[in-house]
Amino acid sequence: MEQLRGRAEELRGNAEQLKGRAEEWKGRADEWKASANQLKGSVEEVRDSAGQLVVSADQLRDSLDQLKDSAHQLGDSAHQLRDSLDQLKDSAHQLGDSAHQLGDSAHQLRDSLDQLGDSVD
Repeated sequence: MEQLRGRAEELRGNAEQLKGRAEEWKGRADEWKASANQLKGSVEEVRDSAGQLVVSADQLRDSLDQLKDSAHQLGDSAHQLRDSLDQLKDSAHQLGDSAHQLGDSAHQLRDSLDQLGDSVD
């Protein structure tokens, strides 16, 4: 009987040790669960940041496309301006040529009038 009591005490002690270990493992499991929840929150933050980065990259690409289009339009406008300036230069040369012809005609008219005046005299 004494042996049975001793064995029962031993088993109670073992049960207490197992209970302590179970509580220790439960504490560790709770810590791991808390760490997993923190990690899950961090993963969600990274996912959100990645989504925002994708949106920002799309906006940047759109802005660069608009800038490229504006640069092409500016280039086209510069070509048109150069063509207009070339036409203006050509018109100025034609005007200068016409002015010279008008001057020559005026000299011829004056010479003709001088000759007419000399003839009348």
